[in-house]
Amino acid sequence: ETRLTYSELDALSDHYAVALELAGVGSGDVVPVVMKRSPELVGLLLAVLKRGAAYSAMDPQWPAERLAALVARLRARLVVTGASGPWPVPAWAPPGYDPAAPARRPSPARAGAEDPCMILFTSGSSGAPKGVVAAHRGVARLYDACDWMPAGPGVTMPQVSASSWDGFVVDCWGPLLTGGTTVLVDDQVLLPAALSELRDKHGVNVVFLTPSLFNMLVDEGVQSFAGIQTILIGGERASSAHARRFLEHHPAARLVNLYGPTECGVLVSAHDVSLPDCAAADGIPLGRAVPYTGIHVLDGSRVCDVGEAGEICLTGAGLAIGYLDDAEATARRFVDVEVDGIRRRMYRTGDLGHWSGDRRLCFDGRSDLQVQVQGYRVEPAEIELAAARVAGVAMPTVVPLRRNGEIEALALFYTSQQAKVSEADLRAELARQLPAYLVPGRIRRMDRLPVLANGKLDRQLLEMIIAGTAGAAAEPAAPSSEA
Repeated sequence: ETRLTYSELDALSDHYAVALELAGVGSGDVVPVVMKRSPELVGLLLAVLKRGAAYSAMDPQWPAERLAALVARLRARLVVTGASGPWPVPAWAPPGYDPAAPARRPSPARAGAEDPCMILFTSGSSGAPKGVVAAHRGVARLYDACDWMPAGPGVTMPQVSASSWDGFVVDCWGPLLTGGTTVLVDDQVLLPAALSELRDKHGVNVVFLTPSLFNMLVDEGVQSFAGIQTILIGGERASSAHARRFLEHHPAARLVNLYGPTECGVLVSAHDVSLPDCAAADGIPLGRAVPYTGIHVLDGSRVCDVGEAGEICLTGAGLAIGYLDDAEATARRFVDVEVDGIRRRMYRTGDLGHWSGDRRLCFDGRSDLQVQVQGYRVEPAEIELAAARVAGVAMPTVVPLRRNGEIEALALFYTSQQAKVSEADLRAELARQLPAYLVPGRIRRMDRLPVLANGKLDRQLLEMIIAGTAGAAAEPAAPSSEA
């Protein structure tokens, strides 16, 4: 029920920026922020930016060891938090604020378009999260000549994305950078009744949802979208069946499919979904590039023709500076490629796609094992390496659980011949090491895992087993009764 005007939010962030200045925070610093969603969180993130520093927002619900390790990697002078923990640097609690007290402004701090504004940690195939260093230009470009979402006074969006996820750029900074209203939602999951209340009580008319959350709302209460003018979905592959059901119930609403990796300013393309799109053999298109963004489909360095599959590669102002303290990974994914006679810095996404006949980008899958779950990018190797650190666990293998072609959850298979680590014990240990979104929904111990004739793991059969579509003869010996 707290309401802040723009001037009040500006004054609150000034108050915090002055305090951060006294604590020594300035241009070039990185400030980890571990706080729950609140107006104070938004004010603090703005305060960090006003000091010319970059923030790294982290979820307080992440395991304490993971939080401490990430803070240490940032080499920060302090961590902004009200929570106790084994912090490797001094914990700095936000000072109290009296709106009636004389206003103070922080000293001017220098920051340019090329400087870091935030560091987002994503799942890493090496077993450690990757820190993506994003520049101011990557966020600002989205809202200059913005046409992919409604923008300006009168737009009211619920803020449901975790501040640690790049979706926060859409449903928090999006309205605030364009004169709209952001409504901070207390609930962890947006249910149909809550969406209806947000519309009726606060005038919400634009929402941004992961496809998983959108699908759930369509299934549980498609009428809850009544009166919502624009629905933005992104972070996972869109479900044609759910999009069709939504459009049939709300033909006047605008449904926009968004696509983009963290390494390229969160968003690179948008597509207004129509009923014919829901019947397309290629699935719902990813669309066309947003402003200040270049999209290229390449086979090596060769530009692919219409309908020809290749790797989706990105250029433009949205490109991140690189990966935190990982020059090798940065050089591998951010490359210089000559396209149409011009040499450009380009991000290789690892996503496969093609251009449709009307020059809309279509998604064809991944060139590796990376998957999207609940809007989060997940490297199965990170989960497998965490499981392998548990004594007695062997051959941990993560596969997606698919329903109707969509990834519903993750499953972890493993063997444990001698120590006989139970599924419950392994789940508890993974929950201690990993954020909740990285803990597989299903964990299964087997006597042995299936292999192909070449000796490699048969991941396709494991997917069939967990989905219940593999015949009994195809499945290896079941776990012992003790499991």
